[in-house]
Amino acid sequence: MRFVYEEKKLEIVKEFKYLGVIFKNNGRFTTAVKHIKAQGNKAMRYLLWKTKSTDMPIDIKLKLYDTLVRPILLYGAEIWGFENSAILEKVELQYFKLLLNLRKSTPNYMIYGELGRLPISITVKTRLISFWGKLILGKESKLSYRLYNQYCKNHELNRWMYAIKGIFDKTGLSIIWNLHCFSNYSRLVDVVKSVLRDQFIQQWECEMNLSHKGKTYKMMKGPFQTENYFTNLPYHLTNQICKFRTSNHKLPVETGRWSNIDYEKRKCDMCKTNEVGNEYHVLLKCKALLSIREKYIPEYFYKYPSLTKFETLMNKSSNRNLDKNIAKFLREMFSYRKINLQ
Repeated sequence: MRFVYEEKKLEIVKEFKYLGVIFKNNGRFTTAVKHIKAQGNKAMRYLLWKTKSTDMPIDIKLKLYDTLVRPILLYGAEIWGFENSAILEKVELQYFKLLLNLRKSTPNYMIYGELGRLPISITVKTRLISFWGKLILGKESKLSYRLYNQYCKNHELNRWMYAIKGIFDKTGLSIIWNLHCFSNYSRLVDVVKSVLRDQFIQQWECEMNLSHKGKTYKMMKGPFQTENYFTNLPYHLTNQICKFRTSNHKLPVETGRWSNIDYEKRKCDMCKTNEVGNEYHVLLKCKALLSIREKYIPEYFYKYPSLTKFETLMNKSSNRNLDKNIAKFLREMFSYRKINLQ
């Protein structure tokens, strides 16, 4: 097949880059997404390097990420959004885990839960719907509008259109796709985003409830939102609480999991009271830590300890001073364990 434009023969290639997006002759954008991932990964590493030595609050670092890295990962998402965006989520989750100094094995639901962040896939889908809405309401003289309508007249759906239809079907809004009619463009985008958010939170709660690690975490975690301690404390204290809440520690409840020891047999290795050495025990009950506890934790919580008080202390507090004292207790507790259990 030969194509000519202004008496010049056009070269036929398997792929080309246009405005930073790689187009393939098979209509797929997997190469484009991999290229975007590589660019985003470079930006993410550079941001980590530039902010590593600062005690900048987590929320500021996340704003920098949203300003400097996320736009790279989302570039052209309106076009390639029907491809699998899981590899981009890996970039984000990697950044969050490195930022919070957590293990790679930390469950993703804990990362999303602590930061109150939605997966990048939701933003990709929202952008697809936004672009589709603008296309439908756009000028009829535009080439994109004419091509889209030609597909509709021929009752043909390309991969991009299938993706749009799939989003509407999964959000219970199939009627909008079937009728191609909606009264308010902004309202449409907001509704789709809200439904996708609610569906993700339901999935997040399900993963948390089914996870063995979620047994204690769900007591510490309230509504799906950014935890207060991220904004209340500097980074070096934030990290203490975050590691404690996400099981990034070496308490018996966690090390026993590595050795496949039954939960009930993961006893405290400090006070020898035959109780499971979990987060609740070390924070409010372990007798070996009483002197440290008395310095930082209000007596109300540990004098007559209970799971309800533990939940209140870790979940419902928005008091900056209390958050700071919890972080200091954890820092001293981990240091004490390291020295005395060597």
